[in-house]
Amino acid sequence: MGEKLQQLKTGGFERRWSLAKASIVAGTRFATASASTMFSDEATREMKRRKSLAEQAEYLVGEMGKLKGSIVKIGQMMALYGEHFLPEEVTRAFHQLNDKTVALDWSVISKHIHQELGDKRFNELVIDQEPLGAASLAQVHRARRKSDGTELVLKVQYPGVEECCESDLKHLRMALKLAGVIKLSKDVQEKLFDEIRTSLHAELDYLQEAANLREFKAFHAHDEKLIIPTVFDDFTSKRVLTLSYEAGDNLNTAKHYPHHIRNEIGERLFHTLCEELYHLHALHCDSHPGNFAFRADGSLIMYDFGCVK
Repeated sequence: MGEKLQQLKTGGFERRWSLAKASIVAGTRFATASASTMFSDEATREMKRRKSLAEQAEYLVGEMGKLKGSIVKIGQMMALYGEHFLPEEVTRAFHQLNDKTVALDWSVISKHIHQELGDKRFNELVIDQEPLGAASLAQVHRARRKSDGTELVLKVQYPGVEECCESDLKHLRMALKLAGVIKLSKDVQEKLFDEIRTSLHAELDYLQEAANLREFKAFHAHDEKLIIPTVFDDFTSKRVLTLSYEAGDNLNTAKHYPHHIRNEIGERLFHTLCEELYHLHALHCDSHPGNFAFRADGSLIMYDFGCVK
């Protein structure tokens, strides 16, 4: 995966300063651009205003992406909710926050896994140093249990991410205000950010995610072609989640399956979500395409049960 990070910017001051600086620059540029169109006709002013807003939103989002961690996840949640209260240009910029980010170096991640699992459990595993993927809050490593060769994956939360959440949420809210892109009543803002806060903390609690996985796996046990990974409790903590390795194709590959197989998968996904909603009274809420995988026999694999309602 190329170059790795040696550490995350988890210090409160440096994250606050990076966000404040980016929001002030974005807000100043937007105000300057707006002033420059003062004597233009209305249609020209509106076109230039929207163009400038898009440019400054992309700049702000680009700076957020460099910070990694919870700020990226919060931005992605803003993209989800933002369609209802943010300008289209700002929501579009938030959608560009890519969950695939630069990975943390193995020397950092291995110490964190060791600390979470302890000597005995850590030494029972052979863990690939190269991650399968790196996202905003965690990265995933493939592993093998030495005793029987069982194939596993470890979802490893970045050290220090949880401690940044409240500060990141507070300062992103301020950054959006300074940049002039959020115009909501205080009451609506409180409700919005409370919902984001609740979802974020749920995604950071891997013991709760493990419980969600067990519940949903038991509920869907009647469908052998709906695959939910098995939790390995002995190798799981609040910040490391160890699951069975369940390989599948991504959406770009699966879209080339035969038509009848794609129909079968689509029907399975539809019925799965309806069963959850009407019978389990709970829902796997993170519908990001990366949280699903597919097999050519019509099987559907569901990952990431951190966001459940």
